[in-house]
Amino acid sequence: MRHCSNVGSLLNGREIHAHIQKCGHFHDTFLGNCLIHMYGSCESLEEANYVFQKMHHPNVFTWNIMIKVYVQDGNLDGAYVLFEKMPQKDGVSWNTMMSAFVQNQQDMSAVYLFNRMLLECVLPDKISLLCILDACSKVEYVEQGLIIHVFIVNEGYDQNMAVSTALSNMHGKCANLRLAMIVFERMQQDTVSWNSMISGYAQSGCGSEALKLFMLWLHDNVKPDIVSVVGVVSACDHSGLVDDGCHFFTEMYESCTNSNSAQEHHICMIDMFGRVGRVDEAADYIEKMPCQPLANAWRALLGACRIHGDVTKAEEAARASLELEPENEVAHILLFNTYAAKEKIDPSI
Repeated sequence: MRHCSNVGSLLNGREIHAHIQKCGHFHDTFLGNCLIHMYGSCESLEEANYVFQKMHHPNVFTWNIMIKVYVQDGNLDGAYVLFEKMPQKDGVSWNTMMSAFVQNQQDMSAVYLFNRMLLECVLPDKISLLCILDACSKVEYVEQGLIIHVFIVNEGYDQNMAVSTALSNMHGKCANLRLAMIVFERMQQDTVSWNSMISGYAQSGCGSEALKLFMLWLHDNVKPDIVSVVGVVSACDHSGLVDDGCHFFTEMYESCTNSNSAQEHHICMIDMFGRVGRVDEAADYIEKMPCQPLANAWRALLGACRIHGDVTKAEEAARASLELEPENEVAHILLFNTYAAKEKIDPSI
């Protein structure tokens, strides 16, 4: 059954199921759990549910596995119905349901579940906290995030690097950079935490602060990676610090990666040039990229052309993008909007 689960072999799994029934082991709880997991891995919710309904003595593992099958199938309502029916829940039950809500952008439901978890005197673990911190990484949940911050400190979870990084990241995404920095300074920093802090500054448009933090990092013992460089470039992008962004990208890119094929890193540069109206430099950059530009790189250039009304380059970028992805409608829409915007300025177009 483990092999069938790994390779998604539904036919062989059914044969094993039939053999289990023939041998009279159908009501064995352990084998039933394995069957549910196997059917779930083979994307057969109906058959997994059939086994679940026929089990005489399902345990908490049975319920958790079945909830995961519903979540994998995209049936969150069915998963939550099962969750509510559970005669006994454990930490995995709560975490599975919270994680499912967060992954499906149902942050309010995740927050509700976390609060209910506390009311029912179930102590959250590291997984619970990582889930809820992700859910609270939106401005509308700032107050809830502060409450969770207090809980984390009181329970000593701030000593856990993953939780502290997620906490700093949450404050950064909510534009509370002061608290994000306080958490960051008190924790043991690694590459992930530095990247998270730089990203927080970038998203808030604080390019100068991101650059200062990056320079401080260079004097530390933690080596930046390509994500760090892109984070700094993104901060420069959002703050209009194009020359600084070019400098850092040029100086640090090759030392942080052995690959020149990471398209998203180059797209960040194209976007930075385009955002401040240096469309010619954006077009020149894409032509000199060390790897073959993909369609999204050309669409980044097309987006810049739309903003600044460069119809000629917009047509070239749209043509290149559509040659690579003929079915993608984004290029058509961007080009149409470029024409429409230009027509308002110059009726002769």
